[in-house]
Amino acid sequence: MRSVMAALVLAALIGACAIQGKAVQAHVWDPCTGLPDQALRQAGAVPMTKNETGQPVGWHVCRWETTNGRYWLVVSSSGDGMSTIRRDATYSDFQTANVGDRVGETYLLANDRRAGCTVGIDTAFGSVHVEMTNEKGESVEVTCPLALSVSLALLRYLPE
Repeated sequence: MRSVMAALVLAALIGACAIQGKAVQAHVWDPCTGLPDQALRQAGAVPMTKNETGQPVGWHVCRWETTNGRYWLVVSSSGDGMSTIRRDATYSDFQTANVGDRVGETYLLANDRRAGCTVGIDTAFGSVHVEMTNEKGESVEVTCPLALSVSLALLRYLPE
């Protein structure tokens, strides 16, 4: 009887964790629905080119072509804050950056100075990330200021 009770308690705990995990995922902000077309146009993106790219667990990711055709805007959100993102070896070169009245960080993908630049900002639910990249592999000296400019243009639409 004890083992049956233990199994039931364990099953209840596992079920509660799964439900809680879904609840957390449901509260991660979705940039694909959270950014109005007007905001995207102001940021230089073409709203009708929206592409909901592969969605890693715990993330929402959306991508748009830009009006000049050279860059892509990728806006994503995660249930993880920037302190967790900084510990992920996938990313490097974190630099503090002011985005309007908020503090964010620019960072790169795995020490690749030509893969684009991302601005990450902590929010109440986790973090939001604004990335500018292009196929020509322009250096971060070009893409980071662009990512900061676009982040600033989108700031009023991003969650607190």
